[in-house]
Amino acid sequence: MTNITAKQKKALLNENKETPKIIPLENPKVAPKSYSIPQSSSLSINQILSKRIDRKVEIKPIIPTVFISGSRYAVKGDISMISGKPKAGKSTITKMVLATALMKEIPTDFDSLGIKSNYCEGQYVIYIDTEQNPADTYEFYNEVIKLTGLKKEPENFLVLNWRDFDYLQCLEHLVAIFDQIPNIYMIVLDGITDLIPSSNDETSSVMLIRYLMKESTVRNTCIIACIHENGESGKMRGHIGAEAARKCQGTISVRYDEAKKVRVIKPLFLRRGKMFDEIYWESDSGIPRSCSAELVEKLKTEQANEDKRKLECVDILKQVYDKAQGTGLNSAELLKYVKMYQVSKKNESADACRKRAGRYIDSMKKLELIFEKENLWYLANNSQLQIFP
Repeated sequence: MTNITAKQKKALLNENKETPKIIPLENPKVAPKSYSIPQSSSLSINQILSKRIDRKVEIKPIIPTVFISGSRYAVKGDISMISGKPKAGKSTITKMVLATALMKEIPTDFDSLGIKSNYCEGQYVIYIDTEQNPADTYEFYNEVIKLTGLKKEPENFLVLNWRDFDYLQCLEHLVAIFDQIPNIYMIVLDGITDLIPSSNDETSSVMLIRYLMKESTVRNTCIIACIHENGESGKMRGHIGAEAARKCQGTISVRYDEAKKVRVIKPLFLRRGKMFDEIYWESDSGIPRSCSAELVEKLKTEQANEDKRKLECVDILKQVYDKAQGTGLNSAELLKYVKMYQVSKKNESADACRKRAGRYIDSMKKLELIFEKENLWYLANNSQLQIFP
């Protein structure tokens, strides 16, 4: 297809008249479906000691690939995670990761939201989209190129769309990429749960994370995977999220506060990097930009007050539902118990006490810590009383 504009290409993609190019496969290896522990082993002592680590062994140094606010987030030879609810802003973060990896020099006035990848030096930078329509992926590609400021599309930047694949096809193509493409600097896998039959399938989750760990080490490449968060706990989704959280180099969470119209990058875990301060940014105009220092201070103060309020609500609810033995409470009973367990104030009138308890209940509803069913109030989820993002 020649002499076609970007707008015409997007229209064709939307009409499914053009199929994205797929890298051909050659003898892909698919991970085994079963798991068992061998009864015995024929390995020699030399084979066992081949994995020994001591001062006589030459170990490759860790090569950082991505920094966030100056802290090391991702490295070659390991996996890192980006989590967030739908539409939180994960795509913007991945664009900044990819764009800065393709930029030999980053202009001083370039607002990358504190994200800086080291230059890829011509090695392959690969983005895999398992979720979006090809037209949306094409738009994503163009936005990354625009961020780089490059006049010519880099040949080492590969963007693949696997939306029409089942999990076995995704696995097959991923294995083929590792087998057939040399010198991979970075792979961003946007939709890691699409590579397993279910996000709560523990066996396949463990196997996939182990496979990614192995390939990142063997190929000396950086793998960054995107995953959704559970709506209630803020934890990464399913067994795959739990396994990744335990094994990865770094995890960040991207969150959107609809009321304040701001987004936040929050560090959840950095294996070797310093936990950086939360990064606040806006994108109302469609262009992401860091919030001003004055706004950041205001937002931090508001967030601290909200966190304090949330902890107070949780402390009260623990006692309320312990007293109620986990049963539902009508509005009058809920008010009665909240008044009983809220921190008392000296010389507070009965009316002021009741109003303060009412405000706590309003906060509990807003925070979705309790829900109403058939005129009774119940805990929304017991995990809310223990886990906070």
